[in-house]
Amino acid sequence: MELRQLRYFLALAEHRNFNCAAEALGITQQALSHSIAQLEKSLNTKLFDRALTGSTITAVGRAFEKRARLICGESDLAMREVDALTSGSQGQVRFGVSVSLASQLLPPIVSRYAKSRPKVELKFAVDLSERLLDQLAHGDLEFVVVTPGIEATARRDLEHEVFQGGFEVDGNFLLMRPNHPLLDLKAPGLDDIVQFPWIMPETIPMLSRTIFDFFSRNRVNAPRYVVRTDSGPGTKALVMQSDFIALTGREMAQAELDAGLLAGFPLPGLNLRRPAQICYRERSPLQPACAALVALFREHLSAAEPEARAG
Repeated sequence: MELRQLRYFLALAEHRNFNCAAEALGITQQALSHSIAQLEKSLNTKLFDRALTGSTITAVGRAFEKRARLICGESDLAMREVDALTSGSQGQVRFGVSVSLASQLLPPIVSRYAKSRPKVELKFAVDLSERLLDQLAHGDLEFVVVTPGIEATARRDLEHEVFQGGFEVDGNFLLMRPNHPLLDLKAPGLDDIVQFPWIMPETIPMLSRTIFDFFSRNRVNAPRYVVRTDSGPGTKALVMQSDFIALTGREMAQAELDAGLLAGFPLPGLNLRRPAQICYRERSPLQPACAALVALFREHLSAAEPEARAG
């Protein structure tokens, strides 16, 4: 089994069509077919079911895809690290920061890092914590800084540095359309708010528990109707055109708020602090340029812990 075969396999798994995959790889269809056949022979199993309409990955192929992606990701990291150490270039770092922390951490840290290591190419993703953790596990990112809505120990394939002081999550803003009935009330209370249908995240169970615990402590029943989605555009579209309300981060909808397309107000008394975590894969050493960036995040998060406790 060769690394080249794994890359060809991943291309076919993505495109599900020999012609499209071969074109993307810059090789002939015959060369791709031969490589896949050799790989299947070495593994003694079928990875794809062929048909005139395309190729369907088998159950074994889906399981193998996860390992192949991780192997190729580690190979890319190794090549970049060797290049950084032997050619004098500083390499590239790919990392992720959760939506809830991006505005707080990225500007000061990236600016500081760029001044000290101007030759390093930074590529970062900003997304929900759980999605970033999946990308990290698959080898697409080298490390992530997140505030996941799951316990750290739930991801045993990753290593975690947990900063227990907690950080204020940008999520305590009740989003609604500009002419929503709640805005006609002088001081809408929780009893008023739960009368309307809510949108809540699908993959952040800890956040949902925090919200429902908040209602319970205030002796208010939970919202009568709840739909769940992680789609920001979908949430905003539904809120704009209905009586649905959504507890989100102000940052996610700032452009629509500024344009008067959406409105809302913070939900008073709700504490959305969660510990930040730096996560990376087990047994995957960080390249020097990456380790230097992780050190800056660690320094920043450690310095913020006493402030968070005081708050």
